[in-house]
Amino acid sequence: MKYMFCIIAILLQPIFTYTVYRKQDKRQAALKVPLLCMSVLYLVVQFIFFFRYCIRVPEGYQKYPFLFQGLILIGFLVIEIAFILNNRYVKEVDTKEQNSVHDFKQIIQSVELKLTSIKDVEKKTLLSKVYDKVRYADKVSSAEVVKENKEILRLVQQLSDTVETEQFAEQCTQILDLLEVRRIKNVKEFG
Repeated sequence: MKYMFCIIAILLQPIFTYTVYRKQDKRQAALKVPLLCMSVLYLVVQFIFFFRYCIRVPEGYQKYPFLFQGLILIGFLVIEIAFILNNRYVKEVDTKEQNSVHDFKQIIQSVELKLTSIKDVEKKTLLSKVYDKVRYADKVSSAEVVKENKEILRLVQQLSDTVETEQFAEQCTQILDLLEVRRIKNVKEFG
């Protein structure tokens, strides 16, 4: 019974090693390396405490070393849970970022397609200004600009239906304004 916490510390090592080194994306594995490092640290601390203090304690006073070893285990579990929750948060943020980049690349492609399909020189000039602004805009966007991204995409898709040059210019101005609003919201979010 004296060796219970040392056995627990040894048994945890293969579990955490497997979570890091099983076949998975390198980024996910990199996020899990602190879990493995923490489990090795737990093993070392548990063994040092055991061999330094627990072996020397007489049989009648074994409840105190068990209490301290239990506290070490609880501290380890709390830190591991915090690491796991942090990893979930990082994955969630990464997924949102990838989605926002995909949405904005879709906007860029739509503007490029419209630019190549338009024959009118005046409309092409107006749309090339929009294209320059879109092309050099930050592709990563916060969750707060999803509405602006959707509105920009809707306006870009409406450009092919627009016949009058004045209405086309007005829509291009709206797109430029939305791009500026998007940029300001991104600066506030990431700034």
